[in-house]
Amino acid sequence: CGPSSSSTSTSTTSKTLKIAFFNPIQANTYTAANFKGVQDAAKEVGADPPIQFDAGFDANKQARQMQDAITTGKYNVFVVDPVDGSVDMPVTQQAKDAGITVVAIGSNISSDLGSTQPGVAGTYFIGYAPGQNGIQLGQLMVQACADKNPCNVVYMPADLRAANENVRKKAVEDFFKGNPNVKLIAEPPSGFDAPSGLKAGQDLVTAHPTGIDVIGGSAGQAMVGALPAFKDAGWLGKVKIVANGGTVEECKYIRDGTMFGAVVHLPYTDGKLAVHEAQDKANGKSVPAFVDEATISPIGTKLGTLASLSTPQGQKFTGEYTDS
Repeated sequence: CGPSSSSTSTSTTSKTLKIAFFNPIQANTYTAANFKGVQDAAKEVGADPPIQFDAGFDANKQARQMQDAITTGKYNVFVVDPVDGSVDMPVTQQAKDAGITVVAIGSNISSDLGSTQPGVAGTYFIGYAPGQNGIQLGQLMVQACADKNPCNVVYMPADLRAANENVRKKAVEDFFKGNPNVKLIAEPPSGFDAPSGLKAGQDLVTAHPTGIDVIGGSAGQAMVGALPAFKDAGWLGKVKIVANGGTVEECKYIRDGTMFGAVVHLPYTDGKLAVHEAQDKANGKSVPAFVDEATISPIGTKLGTLASLSTPQGQKFTGEYTDS
C-alpha cells in the first residue's frame, strides 16, 4: 500500500497529500469557501496543511505560480480555481507529467471553456460549464418574467476580463432568443464584490429609473451589494432579482421575497471533493474526470427558488458562502 521505491517526491502514490491551492483572487468569499473546503478535507485525510497562492485575478501570474510550485517539488496535489483555464493548460500538462494530481474546481482547465472534460488527459474537474451556468441564469430570469410581455430584463456580467464571463454572457443572450417576450435592455458590468455591485446598482438606477422588470447577475456578491440602491429606488418587491451563487444571504432573501431566485453553487463542497478525489487517486481508486456540481446539489437542482428551497432537503440548505 505504500509508495514504490521508484516513486518521486511529486507522486501521489503516498497517502500523505501535499496540497497547493491556486486561488484566482483571495479577497473573495467564494474562493475563501473553496480553500476552507480544501483545508477541512486535508485534515480528514491526514494531509499536510494546504498552501494557498493568490493570483490577484491575473491568469499569467497564476500560471507562473503553478510553474514555480512544480519546480520546488514540494507538492503532489494542485487544486486550481482557474482565472483562465486556457492559460493554465501548458503548466497543467507539466504538472501532470511531474506526477502531480491536478484538480480544477469551479471552472475547467481547457482551451474550450464550454467543455466539461479536462483539457489535459489525466487531470480532473469539479464544477460546471459557464455556458450551462448562463442557461440556468436565463431560466431563472425567464421564470421571473412569467407571463409578462414584454419583459424588460437587465443582465449584469461580473467582469468580462474573465474568459468564462464572456461564455456565460453569450449563453444568457442565446437563451433569451428562444423567449420572445424577453427584451434585454442593458448589460452593465457589476464586478465581483459588494462595493462594486453597489456602484453598478446606483448607475443602473440612474440610467434606467423606470421600466425594468427583472435584473439578473453573474456575481451573487455584487447583486446583494446592489440591493441598497434598488431599495432606495423603490424597486424591491416590484423588480425581480436573480443572483448567481445561492449564498447565505441569497437563500434568506429568496425565502423572504427580496430576491426571486439564485443559481446554487457549492464552493466549499467542491474544495472538499477535490482533496478526497486526490486521496482516492493516491490509493489507486477510480476517479471521475468530471463531477457536475448539479449532481451533488443538496437541494436536487441548481435553481434556487422559493419552491426548491421549501422542499424537505431545500429547507436544510443555508448556502455554502456569504456575500460579504
